[in-house]
This record gives sequence, structure tokens and C-alpha cells, in this order.
Amino acid sequence: MVKKTVLLNPTAKKDQKPKSIAAERVSGLSGKIIEFLDNNKPNADLLLKLLRDCIGKSYENVGFVNVAKMIPARPLDNDIFEALANNCDLVVNGVGD
Repeated sequence: MVKKTVLLNPTAKKDQKPKSIAAERVSGLSGKIIEFLDNNKPNADLLLKLLRDCIGKSYENVGFVNVAKMIPARPLDNDIFEALANNCDLVVNGVGD
């Protein structure tokens, strides 16, 4: 019996068009609602608090929404994700460690 070996080529095809994953940038932070997503790893909360404080002192009329994931390795629940996408102007994802 002959054993077959399958080789895979991990390189992308040359004819693929580049894709952008970034959303359109906001024009400024004044008057915006910023969501801070804490992934619940050590020190993520400290980093996000520092950013909130700096932004709050530097820009007028900024709203903040704070969300913390219960388990760092799990993705954000779809209902929370949709609510944030519909109600916030931008998201800051804080990761610790």
C-alpha cells in the first residue's frame, strides 16, 4: 500500500484584490460616544481607565460606554456586539498582560 502525502501551499493567490478591514475614521472625538472593551485580562482595566481620563480631559462632550468580557478567550456576544456597533462611534479594545 502506497501512502500519499498532501502538500499545501499557504501563499495567497496573486490575483486577489486587497481588502480593507478598517472602518472610516471619525473626524474628531468631541461629541462622540466611545466604547471601551475590557478583555478582562490583568491590567486591561487600568489601561482603559487611563485612556478614558486622557480623552475626557482633552475633548469636550465625549460619552463613554464600558464593557468587560467575562472570559478573555471568548468572543463578544453577538447582541452586545450589535448594540455597540449601532450606538457607539468607535471602540477601543483593551488587552492586558
